Amino acid sequence: MYLTKEQLKQLRLIVVRLVDLATLEQIVDDLDSRIDSTAPSLELKTASVLREANLKGWIAELIEEVRSRFANDPELKAFLTTLTDPGVVVTAADEYSACYTDNRPFVNRKELRATLKSIAGDQGPRILMVHGGRETGKSYTGNLIKHLSSTIGFEVVDVDLIDFAILTPYEIAVSIASQMTLPKPRERGEEQWSRWIFHYFNDFVGQMRDSEKTWWIIIDSFESISVAQEINDFVEQLSMRVNKVPMKVRVILISYQSDLPPQVDPIVARDQTGKIDVEDLSAFFVQFYSERKPLIDAADRTKRAAENVKEVWEAAEKSTGSHHTVIGKELLTVCKRILQEVP
Repeated sequence: MYLTKEQLKQLRLIVVRLVDLATLEQIVDDLDSRIDSTAPSLELKTASVLREANLKGWIAELIEEVRSRFANDPELKAFLTTLTDPGVVVTAADEYSACYTDNRPFVNRKELRATLKSIAGDQGPRILMVHGGRETGKSYTGNLIKHLSSTIGFEVVDVDLIDFAILTPYEIAVSIASQMTLPKPRERGEEQWSRWIFHYFNDFVGQMRDSEKTWWIIIDSFESISVAQEINDFVEQLSMRVNKVPMKVRVILISYQSDLPPQVDPIVARDQTGKIDVEDLSAFFVQFYSERKPLIDAADRTKRAAENVKEVWEAAEKSTGSHHTVIGKELLTVCKRILQEVP
């Protein structure tokens, strides 16, 4: 079971009303877990427990513990009904497995999904480098991360280098600051870029030390521009600060062409994108029908999925356009049509 952000909010309000701190601690202890002792209130402790349970896969057990103690509470009973009503869309096992959300299809990329789940944890890598040929869906990574941010509970800073009319470390820093509502960085003046970058990240680290939010900084389109050395210096300094200082910051570099300093290797994960194939499409449509049309007979779902795979693949084969782009457009069209199908 995996709850959406709205479902988590509903459950949090119910639990906070029903339990005191001692009861919450007992419930969590019975599940062999723990409460974030730094959270200053019952509401924040409850939110922390629910997020962890949702992320790590024991939310169903937690709900059952609450239900066993407060089975007659009408609001809790109504909430539990929404989780089991056959008319409700069956969600993915967890949000990292999502195949269609925000009107956007997500096909395959199992290794990437596992890597993102690791990055979201406290002990996993903190930097992800995404590589692959043109038109292999590297920016899919950014879209999936943005989806996860709304369900897992972190903030995204989106820096697309192709959007800058003038690309300098200062302009990137201003973009990051504005998205994080941080003070505007001081201008460079006459100093060397390397010195300015060093001082900027001193300020950045100071601003981030006490952040309660986790931030994922995505820097995209390195392959689409001519990257000056000062931009590489900025990225290297960012990676070294994330490596050295305990901050709630993750860094996603899409198509970055240079090497990062060797000392950051322990916290770096790498993802190599590839083209979508028939097997990927088959797995996608089977999952899509299971989640979005669960009332359709299983054998019929499989048959319909196979027909849709054939339709999308033939369209891509016939087109003279980009293979990945055509598949993306066809997938979107077919998915919208499926959602209108009658069981």
